[in-house]
Amino acid sequence: MIKFNDIYLNFNDKLILKGLNLEFRKNEKVIIAGRSGIGKSTLFALLLGFSIPDKGTILFFGEELNSSNVWEIRNKISYVDQDAVSGTGIVSSWIKNICDYKSNKESGLSLEKVVEESKKLDMSIELYDKDISELSGGERQRISISLALASGKKIFLLDEITSALDDKLKTKVAEIFLTMEDSTVIVVSHDPVWTSLTNAKVFDLEEMKWQQ
Repeated sequence: MIKFNDIYLNFNDKLILKGLNLEFRKNEKVIIAGRSGIGKSTLFALLLGFSIPDKGTILFFGEELNSSNVWEIRNKISYVDQDAVSGTGIVSSWIKNICDYKSNKESGLSLEKVVEESKKLDMSIELYDKDISELSGGERQRISISLALASGKKIFLLDEITSALDDKLKTKVAEIFLTMEDSTVIVVSHDPVWTSLTNAKVFDLEEMKWQQ
């Protein structure tokens, strides 16, 4: 489904990726492991077209990623990082603005769906009347996660999305994503809760091989 073919990438004169070959199959759950700075988040930047490899190709359902199709591919992916909620204004209004984006309208994203998903993450309805500037890091992450879950998309790129959550919520979030039967989930995280669940594969980016 998603395939990195012989990828080389330099950043600030440092070789980040050297001959990476990696394939993610449809509906797989994969944890990307490796020390900080090894290039884990870079995989997401490449797949979303924000970084361009110096050599190699990236295939998405057999189609090579390029400037002509990158927007179409991005619209099929739900990308969540630890700082996805930013700006000012009331939370509910901020979410409604996101729901008004053309691609989100087409997928049926709505404030009501986000609220429903957020109930799984122990969020109170009163939070939606807060100003974004008043939110804690954990609340911001839970809103981002709820938006992703309500998006209707089937491919998730999750980058350190549980870093500000307590252990109970970390486990709950990991279980939600890693038990989705009809979704492809790729995770970058230092939280051991993700690898403690047995229904995910682990790819060691430093060693460039799957863990047994």
